[in-house]
Amino acid sequence: MSANTFVNNSAGYGQNVAGYPVKIVEAKSNSNKIVLDGVGSSLQYTDVVSVKLIDYEGQIVNNENQAAVKMVGVTSGASVRGADSAKIDNGTAVFDNLIFVGTAGQTNVEYSLTSPSINIQRVAQTIVNGTISDYTNSLKVSFRRCSSGEENTDDRQCRECSYGTYSLEWNSEQCVNCMEDAE
Repeated sequence: MSANTFVNNSAGYGQNVAGYPVKIVEAKSNSNKIVLDGVGSSLQYTDVVSVKLIDYEGQIVNNENQAAVKMVGVTSGASVRGADSAKIDNGTAVFDNLIFVGTAGQTNVEYSLTSPSINIQRVAQTIVNGTISDYTNSLKVSFRRCSSGEENTDDRQCRECSYGTYSLEWNSEQCVNCMEDAE
């Protein structure tokens, strides 16, 4: 490629060369290993997870608008509720309605990110430097213990105290009824 001269070249994206998507990365860090800390199990995740498809050159494959990115629990007992898939728009997918499910207090719970836009067999055949793990995507979640105002349920997940009940301690096993005339 270095001996070639490009004149009036154009591609669907990128300055000179455009390829196909090979990796899903976090939009803000460009890492395919995403880490989220302090997540409440079974509670609405208040942030967004934004990812993008990139090619071998590290360019956003912004002409990809048909497929989606799917998030699936890999660690035993891990799952995602809410919007576990996000449509790709200009090479980017945004998950904004997630509920991660795991065990309160558990760390490094793994989830995978996949897209039909990435042909992992083709990627594996064309790797020159590195290994396939450099191209596989993961999201690791560390769950916090249940906080005050929540209870740790029998299945080790956090649940907000219902109206008329409260908890003041971290990892409380149950919410208790409010005293009479208390709010």
